[in-house]
Amino acid sequence: MVFADEKYAKKKNKIYKMGQIGEDFVVVQIYDFLPSGPKSLEETRGPVASKYQEVLEQRWISDLESRYDVIINNEAVANFKAKLNVK
Repeated sequence: MVFADEKYAKKKNKIYKMGQIGEDFVVVQIYDFLPSGPKSLEETRGPVASKYQEVLEQRWISDLESRYDVIINNEAVANFKAKLNVK
């Protein structure tokens, strides 16, 4: 959690230089603190639908892999890669 440290508690309108996270450099300005509580449907609909889609895709891929053998035509893959690299 970014703000688990007590030094950030209740310090509104302050800019904090958080440093580098992965390859990104992040600077955070706190405008307000929201009380904890359940999210509204509008806030959660997108992430929930996205996660459900991921679950359905994983089930579908598992089902296909269990039904059919996967055979890769390496010659066709090499030809395709060669065509992609042509400029």
